[in-house]
Amino acid sequence: MREGLLVDNQQLAATHVALKQELEAAQHELQQTDHFARNLLMKKDMQMRELYEKSAKMEHDFRMVEGMRAELMQLHAVIRELTVTNQKLVSQVQAMTQDLSRANADLQQVQALRSEIGGLRHKLQHVRLMRCSRRRVEIVESATVRSCGGNGGEEMRR
Repeated sequence: MREGLLVDNQQLAATHVALKQELEAAQHELQQTDHFARNLLMKKDMQMRELYEKSAKMEHDFRMVEGMRAELMQLHAVIRELTVTNQKLVSQVQAMTQDLSRANADLQQVQALRSEIGGLRHKLQHVRLMRCSRRRVEIVESATVRSCGGNGGEEMRR
């Protein structure tokens, strides 16, 4: 019986050593699994943080784009208004250019009329001088006729 107990004890000791080795191997494997799981969780947390930051940035960019879109629509409206105003101003400039052309034509006519009036004044002055000269001649002739006795002036006229 002692021998049976001794064999049982040796088997138990061998089993104990084997179980202890299995336990150590299992603990080692558990530590590796725990380490792997922690690394995996850290990577997942980093990825989630990056995704959250990207999402926040995209949302910020989206809001900025929406603001720019509204501003762009306002600018399009202003451009349309400026285009209409520009067309009106171009029409006004064309009308003013036509008015200026007419005014230049009128001015040329006025200058021609002034020149003609100047010529007519000159002729009028000449006619007045001629008339005045004739009167003087007539006065001188009539004075000569009176002083000469009446027909001396007629002889002079001839």
